[in-house]
Amino acid sequence: MSEWWTYSLSDFLMFSPRAYWRLFEQQLGAHRYAMWPLLALLLAPWISRRPLTAQRWAGGSALLAGACLWVAWTFVVQRLGSIHWAMPNFAWAIATHALLICFVIGDTLLRRPHRVNPRAAWLILALAIGYPLAGVLLGRQWNQIEFLGLTPDLTLLCTLVIPACLASRWRWLLLPVPLAWGLFSAATLWTLASKEWLMMLGALAVCLWAVWRVEPVGRLVGR
Repeated sequence: MSEWWTYSLSDFLMFSPRAYWRLFEQQLGAHRYAMWPLLALLLAPWISRRPLTAQRWAGGSALLAGACLWVAWTFVVQRLGSIHWAMPNFAWAIATHALLICFVIGDTLLRRPHRVNPRAAWLILALAIGYPLAGVLLGRQWNQIEFLGLTPDLTLLCTLVIPACLASRWRWLLLPVPLAWGLFSAATLWTLASKEWLMMLGALAVCLWAVWRVEPVGRLVGR
């Protein structure tokens, strides 16, 4: 038997690049009528000229948690699960992540925060709009585009920003699943010879920077 160090990531790939990109095309085709209403619903809590309150931040985060559950079933299980045996386990992890978001939201609201630093909200908007466009510039077809609320990469990236403005001591529990999925996705894209793996790693780095540098809501109370 060959030694384990002689294997590469491509030896563990269970599908062809064409089969992988076809999944995104099928997902968008199946839910094409819900794409724009869903995007508007998910982004609405972050867009306003008024101060971004903790209540509105919590509402937007709860919508993203619901989007995680939707993506876990419709894409990770029903589509990726057909070509990768580990996807049901990932789906359970994403569902747990969604429940943790709701738990951390509740803990934050019990602390009676007043307002939220808006910079994290702008990062979510930038990800929702810029990430799909960057993918197209790197060679992805328009009918295979990443879409917030329909595909896991972008949806989980946006949830990675949620801890940036939460005062809860439990907010760090929201990091492992998006990070694990992001690294898995980057490895998959690298194996498929897609330049998008660099985009994924860059987006992960920016989101982590936001979590560490953007001031949580609890420290903004009373200013």
